[in-house]
Amino acid sequence: MLSSTLVGEHDASPERLARRAARREALERLATAVRGLIDASVTTDVEPARIDEAQAVIRAVTERLNERRHPGTFSGLLGRGAIDPAQPNRAVPLSPWAGFFNPLAPPIRLESRGDTIVGHVRLGKPYIGPPGSAHGGVVAGIMDQLVASAGQSIGVAGVTATLSVRFRQPTPLETDLTLRAWADPREDDAGRRTIRAEIRAGEVVTAEAHALVVRTARFQRPG
Repeated sequence: MLSSTLVGEHDASPERLARRAARREALERLATAVRGLIDASVTTDVEPARIDEAQAVIRAVTERLNERRHPGTFSGLLGRGAIDPAQPNRAVPLSPWAGFFNPLAPPIRLESRGDTIVGHVRLGKPYIGPPGSAHGGVVAGIMDQLVASAGQSIGVAGVTATLSVRFRQPTPLETDLTLRAWADPREDDAGRRTIRAEIRAGEVVTAEAHALVVRTARFQRPG
C-alpha cells in the first residue's frame, strides 16, 4: 500500500485539471455504488454461499483501491480555492452526513437559498433506529451538518459549539424528508451565531435543533 501525493499535485495545466475532474467524477460514482452495496448488505436474503462469494470480490476490490492512498486531509477533494457556500455538499466532500464522496453519508442534497440551507433525503435501512425510523444519532448528525452548512452560507465558517436537538416525532425511513437550516441575523460578542434547523416528513416536523456556531479559520484547509 502506497501513501503519497499524486504526481503533479500542484500542476495547474489543462491536462492535470482534467484529470482531477475525472477523478472526482469517478469517486462520486464509486461512493454511490458503495452506498448501494451498504444497503444491499443489510437487506439481502440470498444464500450464505452467495454472500461469501460477494465478500471475496469485495475484499479483492478493496485491495486494488488501496494500492495508492491520498495523504490529504480530504483526499484532495476539497480543492485549493475558497469554499463556495452556494454548493454546501462540495464544501464537505467527506462528511459522514452530506459528503458526495463518502458512501457512509446518506444521499443528502443541499442547496443554499440566501441565508437558508434547504435539503432533501430519503433514509434507508442502514440508518435504522426504532422500527421503521431513523436512529436518533443519525438525526442529530444530520442536524449538525445542517447548522454547519448554514453557518458557511452566511460566512460564519467554523465549528458547532453547542447543539440541542428536540425529537418531536420519529423520523421515518423510506420517506422523502425536507431539511432546512437558517441563522439568526446577529453574531454575539464571542463571534458565535445562533442557527436553527428542522427535519420534516411532509408537513410534520419530526426534529428541530438549536445550535451555536463559532467562527474559526482553523479547519478551512485544502486537501
